[in-house]
Amino acid sequence: MNGTLVVLDAHDRAERYGWLVSEEYCSTLLHADTWGSALRGFAPAPDVLLVASLTDRDAAAVASIVRVGRALGVRVVCDGSRTGEVLLRAAVAAGATGWDGSAASAGAAFAPPVA
Repeated sequence: MNGTLVVLDAHDRAERYGWLVSEEYCSTLLHADTWGSALRGFAPAPDVLLVASLTDRDAAAVASIVRVGRALGVRVVCDGSRTGEVLLRAAVAAGATGWDGSAASAGAAFAPPVA
């Protein structure tokens, strides 16, 4: 993928997702620790928003975060290994793609939807 991935992760662990910067997944990875700061990475809109570890405030708004991202044409992926089951279910119910955080399943999680 030749695009941008914004990682919404309240814990600055950029190395956790650094392996996604590749020809297969993305050319640019931006880290944001809050939803507000993630939106700054939406100019222009990224290809993917990866929801990882959230602040309490952002966790309460995860469905809204997913809906806004999708309304802007951004693919939203939720890393269930970081968010936990409750947030993963809420994100998926709002339209995100669930992901277990593993390299083995990344291809399916980050692949563009088939038209």
